[in-house]
Amino acid sequence: MLAAYPTEALPLFSPVWETMPPEKLVRLMLEHGLTNVKLNMQLHKIIWDPAARGV
Repeated sequence: MLAAYPTEALPLFSPVWETMPPEKLVRLMLEHGLTNVKLNMQLHKIIWDPAARGV
């Protein structure tokens, strides 16, 4: 997608905990040589149980 739609904006990638855990996302980013992107982590899912609600 990034090659098809170049942009001057900084692309942000964020894991989808149920289907794309952070480890898998980072591995894919590295495999594809994505260096001018940013990994965006949802800190509330790191601090608290991802299944917790209301945090």
